[in-house]
Amino acid sequence: MKNLYLVQMSLSLPGSKFRHIPYSVGLLWSYASQFTRITDNYDLKGILFNKEPTQSAVQKIEDPDVIGVSIYTWNYNYSIKLIEEVKRQYPDCTVIVGGPGIPNDPDKAKVFMRTNPEVDFMVHHEGEVVFTDLLDSLLDPLGLDHKDIPSIVYRDDHQIKQNTGSGRIDDLGTIPSPYLTGVFDDLINEYKNNTDIVLNGVMETNRGCPFQCTFCDWGGLTFQKLKKFDIDRVKKEIAWFGVHEVEMI
Repeated sequence: MKNLYLVQMSLSLPGSKFRHIPYSVGLLWSYASQFTRITDNYDLKGILFNKEPTQSAVQKIEDPDVIGVSIYTWNYNYSIKLIEEVKRQYPDCTVIVGGPGIPNDPDKAKVFMRTNPEVDFMVHHEGEVVFTDLLDSLLDPLGLDHKDIPSIVYRDDHQIKQNTGSGRIDDLGTIPSPYLTGVFDDLINEYKNNTDIVLNGVMETNRGCPFQCTFCDWGGLTFQKLKKFDIDRVKKEIAWFGVHEVEMI
């Protein structure tokens, strides 16, 4: 089995107890774990979301084979330092990054990869299918080739190459809810009695936006057409937050 870790460091303002449940990386695993080829070969060892000194965080990562990191403006510098330290201790670990904090522009993406040699793959746009395909490609050199996976930037013979986008996920129902499938159960149990941390929930009712406002990258990230999650799923997630006494959504 390969050891997999997922990282999505929450926004943590000075003096604030609020932390956000790492919804984005939870989606990656809830989608990937539908496939036996993934679950037969990967063990999700941990999800890191609460910022602490980098050395302390790295101590929670043991013999990683793959680490997936979701990067945002508020965790960019921390995430890069964490990746550097993980790669220093575990040079054979494959590092995959995605999220709104990485550049989509091809030239800027190549600069990012040159500036951060510890990163092996960069994923653009919706990551569930692409991340799963990357995990699959790492299992068997004769199987799925990462060079055929869309929406990624990768290293090939000392060159940085970028594959064109895959388009959007048409049916959001193909992505199971990480809340309803138990991805966050261990996290909830770990922090429910921690008086220093108050968990906030994050949920999606839809993806996409017909506008591309200058103060927001959502429309540009997901293109334009609005796609909705099933309303019964949304209601069940709200109920899940209630049962687990999540402070705020």
